[in-house]
This record gives sequence, structure tokens and C-alpha cells, in this order.
Amino acid sequence: MNIIRKIFNLINNGPWRGAGILLGTQDRKGQWHVWLGKRTGRPQAGTWSILGGRSEKSDKSPLDTAIREATEEANLSRYPIDREAIGQREVFSCSTPVYVWSTYFMVIENPDLEPIPRGKDGREFSEQRWFPANALPDNLHTFVAQTVKKACG
Repeated sequence: MNIIRKIFNLINNGPWRGAGILLGTQDRKGQWHVWLGKRTGRPQAGTWSILGGRSEKSDKSPLDTAIREATEEANLSRYPIDREAIGQREVFSCSTPVYVWSTYFMVIENPDLEPIPRGKDGREFSEQRWFPANALPDNLHTFVAQTVKKACG
């Protein structure tokens, strides 16, 4: 896409907007773990990322986007989604004239670190799994390490 087309899209549509959810749990020893997926699509292909993505017109807020994206990419049906609790845990945000992003932290009860099944749109990741919050993989997507540190200490 050339620069003129990007400027035209920005003027007509506003900045690119998105949001996501960092899933966290504590194991039986109290150690924090986070659920990450290895992205398949460009430009993030091959990087470990949180669940999330682009806002849609039907999303009324960044929190709506985050919950919709997370439930599309992972099957969270076993875990109650408390909108109020998640909404109070915004652990990262970025706002520029061309890009707006929010990340929320959702704590789930999963002390045995059972895998979470893929959601209906799980193809955006080649794999998804738990990582200890203090031992993240090297190839992280932008801001994941800072977000995990803020959320899990």
C-alpha cells in the first residue's frame, strides 16, 4: 500500500484501532503464567503475542474489541468473563495519530495450567501455550514483555 493510500485511509477512517487481553493464572506454587500465541499473519508472523486484534464497527469500546478477539482466538467458555473486573485492569495502552491500542489483564483459575482450546478463529496462531511470566520466549511481539511485567509484577 503506498503512502498516499495510507494517508487517504487515515483521513477517512481515523487511526487503526485494536485491543487485546493478556490471560494470566497462578500455578499451585503461586507462580504467574501467561497465555500467548505465535502469530501466523504479517507483519507479526513468528512472534509470540497476546490474544487480540483490530476493532470492528460493532465494537462499542476497546474492551468490547478485546473480549471479542480473545474469545474468537481461544475457547474461553470454561472461564467467566467479568467485564467490570477486566475493564479495571488495563495494563497497556498506546495512542498515536495513526494507531490506538489497549491491553487488558484477565485472571483465570487454572492452577494446573491446562491448555485452552483454540477458538473459532484460532488460525491466527500456529500454536498457543502457557509461559511462566518470568521466562517468556525471545521472539515476543511489541510491548508484550512490558505488559506481562506490569500485569504480573
